[in-house]
Amino acid sequence: MFTEQPKVLGYFLVALGILELLHIRFRRAWWLARQKLGKSANAEVTLTIDDDGITTNSAHAQSTLLWSDIERVIETDLGLILVAKSGGRQYLSKSLFSAELVREIIAKTQ
Repeated sequence: MFTEQPKVLGYFLVALGILELLHIRFRRAWWLARQKLGKSANAEVTLTIDDDGITTNSAHAQSTLLWSDIERVIETDLGLILVAKSGGRQYLSKSLFSAELVREIIAKTQ
């Protein structure tokens, strides 16, 4: 169609399908690999927690997650996963916070 070798387009689409299946199967590892290879890797990030929500600032991006936009918090042994109503997730390591602040974050989202 667009190439002299029509098989190339077919192989490309099959490869994209396989890549998507791997993405679905290895969602967390895929996310972590993207974070490590992205332009924000090894960049300093400023995290601000206030009455409005949680704000992150880096040289490449700024985002704010309001308390009212958080659907639930999943607490793990090592951190908190904040699940937004939009479906996005943010991970906060417990090593960054005191036990009192972790309890306060969980209480603000309930």
